Amino acid sequence: MLKKVDLTVDGAPVSTPMLATGTTAIRYKSVFRRDLLADIGAMDKSGTLDYATIARLAYVMAMQAAHTDMSTCSDDTFMDWLDTLDGDAILTAAREIIGAYLSSRATTVAPKNAVAQ
Repeated sequence: MLKKVDLTVDGAPVSTPMLATGTTAIRYKSVFRRDLLADIGAMDKSGTLDYATIARLAYVMAMQAAHTDMSTCSDDTFMDWLDTLDGDAILTAAREIIGAYLSSRATTVAPKNAVAQ
């Protein structure tokens, strides 16, 4: 799912395309050597937002939308990307970032059979 998320740069919102697909979790793992589903699960279990998880997810989805060769992505390019944003940009857009990813995982197919009562 392609979604534009407003991230603040120099005090102004910048519409940033983010793409979430079936390969997002795999790309997240290839760049950060972490399991995205485990990171989201830990965040859900704790009931708190984890800035690092949301920032890493936003970075991967932004790079996917830009059709960036993920083999060029690293912790350094991630930090460089974060440095372009205002300090609270990720947390302000956290709901939209997570929502974009989770909505890509939702099914759009209607069930063929009615649930038996």
